[in-house]
Amino acid sequence: RIIFEARILAVADVVEAMSSYRPYRPALELERALEEISRNKGKLYDPEVVEACIKLFWEKSFTWPKFEGNSFYNLEGDTSPEKTPSKPNER
Repeated sequence: RIIFEARILAVADVVEAMSSYRPYRPALELERALEEISRNKGKLYDPEVVEACIKLFWEKSFTWPKFEGNSFYNLEGDTSPEKTPSKPNER
C-alpha cells in the first residue's frame, strides 16, 4: 500500500515534469499533463488526488512558480523575486 502523501507527490511530479522545460524537449502544454493523469486515473494515479489536482489548476487557477537563476517568479508576471535560501535552514 502506498501512503497518501506519496500518491500526491506522484501526481504532482508527473504534472510538473510534463509541463516543464527539459534539456531534451520543450515544455508540454499543461492540458496534456492533465490529460495524462485523467486518462490514467485509477490505474496509475489515485483518483482522489487526480481530481484535486485538476480542480487546483482549473478552478483555483494554480500556476507553478517560475525559477530563474536564484529566484522564483510568479508566472502571472510578478517580477519581484522571493529570496531563496542557499541552505535548507536559512529560512
